[in-house]
Amino acid sequence: NEGFGAVTVEAMACGLPVVVTNLHLISEFQISDGVDGFIVYDRKVETLANKIEKALKEANNANSKFSINARNKVIDKFSSKVVDAQLYCLYKKVVSD
Repeated sequence: NEGFGAVTVEAMACGLPVVVTNLHLISEFQISDGVDGFIVYDRKVETLANKIEKALKEANNANSKFSINARNKVIDKFSSKVVDAQLYCLYKKVVSD
């Protein structure tokens, strides 16, 4: 069990559609269902197939709003600049306490 879906973020950084099941850190923290990825909440085969079909349609359009949203989310939340700033604040807080 992976605590943070690095593969999900890497795919989104490339503008690729992702489909995940509803796992705590990998689902809503990384993906907004139907906006920049797809989350299968009920784990039913039919739902999974439907979400994969939607993702495949999006994969054929690199300039889709979906791909742009996925890439922008990665830049805004997970880029090294953002993560480095968050780590700096955390380290600074730990040292000052």
